[in-house]
Amino acid sequence: MDWHELTHGWDGLLLVFLLITLPLSFAMVQRRAPVGRWLALPIAVVALIIFLGLVFSLLLPVLRGITGRHSEDDPALLTVAVGVSLAVSYFVGRLISGEDSDGA
Repeated sequence: MDWHELTHGWDGLLLVFLLITLPLSFAMVQRRAPVGRWLALPIAVVALIIFLGLVFSLLLPVLRGITGRHSEDDPALLTVAVGVSLAVSYFVGRLISGEDSDGA
């Protein structure tokens, strides 16, 4: 399986869904989010997928100019996208969770 098959179509959508859901869920577990906050998880995941898709589509020409790579399936650009997606989804998970329940 090459990069194109992994990052496009249904496989790409599943990959993005997991990349957003896992750190978001981890942050919510870590902050001990109440059950009511977990109900917002699907909405947050869909919103983040759309938001990050728009951000990366706007930043792709800039990133290509910085790296000097113009391939459709460049692993360096994919790495940047994955890293930013993980960080943003973790941060959003912490925001959704609210304050720590143990006060720390």
